[in-house]
Amino acid sequence: MDISWYGNGCFRLRSQLGTVITDPYPPSSALRLPKLSAAITTVSETGLCDATAVAQDDNGHLLDGPGEYEIGGIFILGVPLHTRGQPPVTAFVFELEGIAVCHLGLPRQAPPAARVEDLGSVDVLLMPVGGPERIAVQAIADLASELEPKALIPMYYSLPEAPDDRFHTLDRLAHELGVKLPESETSLNTRRRGGLGQGTLTVLTSKAQTRRESVAQK
Repeated sequence: MDISWYGNGCFRLRSQLGTVITDPYPPSSALRLPKLSAAITTVSETGLCDATAVAQDDNGHLLDGPGEYEIGGIFILGVPLHTRGQPPVTAFVFELEGIAVCHLGLPRQAPPAARVEDLGSVDVLLMPVGGPERIAVQAIADLASELEPKALIPMYYSLPEAPDDRFHTLDRLAHELGVKLPESETSLNTRRRGGLGQGTLTVLTSKAQTRRESVAQK
């Protein structure tokens, strides 16, 4: 399986079973999505995402809430993370090629212990850095420690080339995890030599178009 990042919470999980796109978003002053298509599109929070930004394959599926799904051999679990009185946020766990990938969405606070337990065993954690009105960086670092994934991939953070005041910068997360930021990679192949490691922080290069790039092309 190959995992690529398109900025914010948007990832492409590409496997022999099909392609999954998570949290596509509308164009903003910071980022724009290239043209993407998928067999499965997931939306963790309706107000934050825009499912129409992705072209659905023939017989494509859109998942935007909790539940258990099996689509073309891909098993998907949607776990509600929000508490009463807050807009719904759904975390999705995908099982592809024997690897469990968890996309946490962008919760407003640390989820209850029971919800964390519902996520099950996680190999790859797609984790938000968050922002001023979202889950605290310390809380997300604690959650990562609790889930004990083999690989951690940050999302929902402000990029130097595309600042976004809704989100913190990546160095905030590195500080909480007590690690140095690694060199960014174009994608993560879960079958790479040496395996996924244990608790390894992997930073992916955004494949989204930035505002600066859009201006330069005009």
